[in-house]
Amino acid sequence: MDNRRTSTRIQMIADYEGDPKTLIEDQEEGLYPTLCMRDIVVFPTNMTPIVVGRKESLNLVRMLEKKPDTIFCVFCQKNKDTESPYEEDLYPVGVFAKLIKVIKMPGTEQMSIIIQGLGRCQMKHLVQKEPYTVIDVKSLPEKWPDENNDELFRMLYENFHYEATDYIKSSANYSDDAIQAINELSSIHMQCNFMCSLLPFSIEDKIKMLKEEKLSERIMIAIRSLNKVRHLLRIQTEIENKTHYDLDEQQKEYFLKQQIKNIKEELGEGNASPEKKEILDELLFRMNAVKTAEDKKYVLMNAPKDRLDEIIAVLPGMKSPTVMPLAQEGWCSVHTVLDEKCFWEIIGKLKALGAEGILVLPIEKMIL
Repeated sequence: MDNRRTSTRIQMIADYEGDPKTLIEDQEEGLYPTLCMRDIVVFPTNMTPIVVGRKESLNLVRMLEKKPDTIFCVFCQKNKDTESPYEEDLYPVGVFAKLIKVIKMPGTEQMSIIIQGLGRCQMKHLVQKEPYTVIDVKSLPEKWPDENNDELFRMLYENFHYEATDYIKSSANYSDDAIQAINELSSIHMQCNFMCSLLPFSIEDKIKMLKEEKLSERIMIAIRSLNKVRHLLRIQTEIENKTHYDLDEQQKEYFLKQQIKNIKEELGEGNASPEKKEILDELLFRMNAVKTAEDKKYVLMNAPKDRLDEIIAVLPGMKSPTVMPLAQEGWCSVHTVLDEKCFWEIIGKLKALGAEGILVLPIEKMIL
């Protein structure tokens, strides 16, 4: 049986029927409504699905539904946990975009939207936060080499495409149709931007790529970043091979502890190169995040505002729970983390205090 799963970062793809260069044409300098992204960097020409839940973002989508031809901007936050980002909280380079589709999500205020990335833009000033964010921007050039006559670009593209598809084949985080999605894009320039978005690069590396106006320079950064990702994967595989055996549920915790022990031994020997030490430290950080998440549940609920203080008092979360207003007057949404050992006792108290629509989700990783 094929156990490969679809990554949460794989985008929905639809090829552009016209000349893709029209997508990256300069836009007029001025004020544009803006969508602020927590942890997604949208690249020029990419068609991207996004789940929208914040008040300002929902207000923007409702406006775009009424005026679907409106061009807006998309900028990524520096810290995904910032609830209401201002100018200093956003990376200064983003993209223009247009709305393609809105999908209402039953039982929640959230919406799923599909947007089409256009050309790049530079933030000048944030000028408005209500009812949605508005930023004063200027257009940035997006320079695409001639795919037929630029031999360097062709060589870079072929190398990037080979390395990217080879990585996707070797990773359990992608479905087999990810490569098909890349190849179905008729423009190799669009393929390059899509691969930059699809691959598991850090937000910082993706922003470095987006800042480059020349697609050739962007690809070179992407190739270097992919080499770093593959090096990390090789070291992780080596460590797993040292401790690999058939696991049952009782052995999983021991397996994780043994991996952490092996990494600490590698670091403790003191003969690792700075690059290898950096990668081992990153692996240790990730494994500790998995271990911390054991026996934890992420809980979302709708709570009456007049009982909010009582509800917060029974929640033993790591810090104060996240509280967000709902459209219905007198209600709010509360998000927190609970230990499984006291889970049912606390859930009973929450229900008695009037909490409704309680949603419980597993936690894959927890970073303190």
